[in-house]
Amino acid sequence: SPGQDSGKLGSFPMAPPPASPPPLRSVSTARRADDAGANDSVVPVAFARLITNLRAMKRALRLGALAVALVGVVFWFFGGPNLGWTKTRVPVAKKDPVTEIEFQEWEPRFVPGVDFVAGVLGVAGMIFAASLFCRAPRGRVLDPQNSISTGNRQ
Repeated sequence: SPGQDSGKLGSFPMAPPPASPPPLRSVSTARRADDAGANDSVVPVAFARLITNLRAMKRALRLGALAVALVGVVFWFFGGPNLGWTKTRVPVAKKDPVTEIEFQEWEPRFVPGVDFVAGVLGVAGMIFAASLFCRAPRGRVLDPQNSISTGNRQ
């Protein structure tokens, strides 16, 4: 009979269907009359953490840009503020001990120039520009539990 297990390959009992996920709660976008505004938008609480993270990222990027610029300029200044191009080797005057004739020998040394400073400031500018893209959405954060606006304006 079709309902009995005949012991043949492929006649396994059926597993129960997977449990359905819990229904999604809708976030009410109702506002109090005193909070109504022409250009107000509503941001659910789920995005509140994202907004905080974006603000922290914006601050971190700007502080990072400042740190890169300061470290680069200080390195250039204390490495000998060379107003020419960056050099990777410099001439050193030496004297031959036998003939006492002076000659130049090239010594490998890094001397940062204005192109180094420009590159560092360019990188710092790009990091700062990246912080301008970390903009949180404007609006109010609504609590889905009681649908009351918390007035979290930016």
